[in-house]
Amino acid sequence: MKRLSTTICNYCQMFQNEIWEPHFDVTYNMEQLRENSVSGICEMCQFLARVCQRRRKIQYPSVSFHRAESSIFMDRGVSPVISIHRSKDLVTRIDSDVQVGFARLPQPGSDASFEIIRQWLQSCDNHHGGICPPATRQDSVMPTRVIDVGTERDHSVRLIETRGAQGKWIALSHQWGTSDNFCTTPENKVKHMNGIEDEILPATFRDAVKITRALGRRHLWIDSVCIIQGRKGDFASEAKRMEQVYSGAYCVLATSRSPGHDAGILQDREERDVMALQAQGQSGPFYLSQNIDDFDVHVLKGALNQRGWVLQEHALARRTVYFTDHQMYFECGQGVRCETMSRMTNETASFLGDPDFPQIIMSADKGERILLYQDLYTKYSRLGLSRPTDRAVAIGGWRNGSWQNSMFLVAGAFSTIH
Repeated sequence: MKRLSTTICNYCQMFQNEIWEPHFDVTYNMEQLRENSVSGICEMCQFLARVCQRRRKIQYPSVSFHRAESSIFMDRGVSPVISIHRSKDLVTRIDSDVQVGFARLPQPGSDASFEIIRQWLQSCDNHHGGICPPATRQDSVMPTRVIDVGTERDHSVRLIETRGAQGKWIALSHQWGTSDNFCTTPENKVKHMNGIEDEILPATFRDAVKITRALGRRHLWIDSVCIIQGRKGDFASEAKRMEQVYSGAYCVLATSRSPGHDAGILQDREERDVMALQAQGQSGPFYLSQNIDDFDVHVLKGALNQRGWVLQEHALARRTVYFTDHQMYFECGQGVRCETMSRMTNETASFLGDPDFPQIIMSADKGERILLYQDLYTKYSRLGLSRPTDRAVAIGGWRNGSWQNSMFLVAGAFSTIH
């Protein structure tokens, strides 16, 4: 844990003591802030100077900070630059406004990290019954093939054919990358059904197996492994089942930080900047942390979301855990949760993030419906797919699913029936 800061200038001492005031607002002279930072006489000035540097404000004559609940904003901006976290032992006059949270996030792949995911899923299971569909809590007809990952004691997996059996599975949403990809083909299908050692799997798949086991689930669906690839494969028929695969999944793991099969999901992340301070008259510390809650940039505008299939996966998934370079995010019908323990609302994400988004379309008036269709098709047309024919097949997956009663494809464009 970050040690308490002891070298703080008088001005930052005021910052520390008055931060709890209802209308906290303080302005720094940038020249003085830079001098204190360079000389090292004040750790708080160094922290704030780094904040200004990241926001490209270091050359401004002055900078102001104001607090709103658990966030500090700069120069009346709309995006927070600093998050405030308190220890569970700290009680303040506004303790209900300031969240208890992690100053340092758990290491990816640690049990503490997996416990966060388990708690997200458990909370959704127990409390979101009227919002998140029961597909996340009940067994569904499984995909044609899934990977049996065994338990945490196992060191190999195997591809199995489900033959219409019911169960729960986790689906992986990932980028294929540009190198040779790990796939199941007619030639190696039997070999994969006999067993695949964990160490043979590419890093991204190996990490997905580890996460699935840690969540107490036995079945994992990965497109390149569970769909037979190649000219004699069954991609064309299986792609039409994507709606059932993603909408019926217990949850989806989205590798927003991985450019390909070999990149992994659970690699180390750059630690965020943290400042530990002492609350006046209190025994417990509080923490100022670099704000890293940005679902729009980390997920919606991330590399994975430039892949054509992901728009479909995002729309169909009942709930998704996103792994980014900064933190994990959890999205379900209730909204977005951050690994930092913040909750977020995002208008851009709310439409596709709602597992019942087709009903939202149908409840809109005709003009709004046309605009929504056009916007979705425009987004889809700009995204990348592995081969040109994928686009029509992917769109067909939507048509065969929840939207089949409200839209159809004519001359390569969406057209409403009414």
